[in-house]
Amino acid sequence: MKSTRSPTLSVSFRRQSNAAVELLSQRASASSGLPLPSVRVLVLGRPLSLPRPLLSRSLYPLRLATEAHVPLEDYAEAVALVLETLAKSGALAALVASLSRDPDTARTQSS
Repeated sequence: MKSTRSPTLSVSFRRQSNAAVELLSQRASASSGLPLPSVRVLVLGRPLSLPRPLLSRSLYPLRLATEAHVPLEDYAEAVALVLETLAKSGALAALVASLSRDPDTARTQSS
């Protein structure tokens, strides 16, 4: 099956996705000024440090629902796959764009 996407569109899309991943990486590591313990993953071939406390907080409901132990590193890899899929679809770029327009609103909504 042949791709109908033009090479120019594909390159532009990849740049937007990489920019979105880069911005998320910067926000995750600069949240409090203090380095948080993190799990390093690759998203679109770029390293991203996911803060352990945030991963643990989001992993907790999964552990409760499944009554199973899921290692934090395995969960981090799954999160990285989701981020990569969202970046490739353009959804992550849209989210980052909305966060960069109004970061205070995004912070209050996630709390």
